[in-house]
Amino acid sequence: MVEARFHRWEDLRLLTLRGHATGSPAVCAAASAMVYALAGWLRRYRPAQARARLRPGDGRLLCRGDGAVDTAFQIALTGLAQLGAAYPDYLRLYTDVNAPRDEDIAKWLTHAKARGKETGL
Repeated sequence: MVEARFHRWEDLRLLTLRGHATGSPAVCAAASAMVYALAGWLRRYRPAQARARLRPGDGRLLCRGDGAVDTAFQIALTGLAQLGAAYPDYLRLYTDVNAPRDEDIAKWLTHAKARGKETGL
């Protein structure tokens, strides 16, 4: 089961994904394509404001929001929501769940930079 969580907190947007769509390579591929497309958009259009960690079974995208960033996240979230509705045994999307605290985001960014796991966004 893939659990995707979207947090909107002040001007920050955070999308986290955990788990695997074990038994459904199509769901795994579709979810990965949506998340990598969002990461690619952020890398191209908001390189200074975004951070990402994308590994098998564990992904995070964080970006300061503006109108274009919100639209990019909403497109990805719409796709993930549709995928989850069609395949509820393989993917669940939660939005605005337990908005992260400032120190949570700072800790993740510090950890990601220290481990060198950012994709260069």
